[in-house]
Amino acid sequence: MTHNELLALAAHLHVMIRRKIGRITDPEWMVSNPDYAREIIRLARGDSSAELAEAVNRFEQALFSQPKTMAHKPLLEQIKENLARPAAADASSRYIGHLR
Repeated sequence: MTHNELLALAAHLHVMIRRKIGRITDPEWMVSNPDYAREIIRLARGDSSAELAEAVNRFEQALFSQPKTMAHKPLLEQIKENLARPAAADASSRYIGHLR
């Protein structure tokens, strides 16, 4: 499962926890930090809602059934790589003599 798919499940769980329990969570941190995710799962399981339990089960299965070899790059490393890429041509040089 991709990082975006995990993040979507975490965001869905975040919304359900907010509505059912009234707690605010951090979906990005849920995906990045297994200890935080386990604590949020424990918190959500304390509620008796079947709908919330189903969302928790989906998130837990998706997050913890993944192979451990799949590691995401830290956000700062991703940003550095993006900044190191050559930038596209400057907008002013593309529109010389033409209407935008």
